[in-house]
Amino acid sequence: MTVLNGIMAVFAGKALDGDIVAAKFLLDVAGYSLSAKERLAKIKLLERMANPEDAESLAKVKPPVNLDEIDAEARKLGIYDG
Repeated sequence: MTVLNGIMAVFAGKALDGDIVAAKFLLDVAGYSLSAKERLAKIKLLERMANPEDAESLAKVKPPVNLDEIDAEARKLGIYDG
């Protein structure tokens, strides 16, 4: 068992006992929380911008302005399904 697995096991036990902070920690680490999804979205966008070919094409793209467009862009980037 690695240290990370041990930490996750301890927090999982706490979460099962009703510790909300431990549950939030597990969801965040697993990438299921909104803040984790936002971080992943920022990372993917930065990765796309770091590639000169993508950066040039991104400069021509109109940024999403409403929630439906942001949601569609997130699904297109593979950030989440929902």
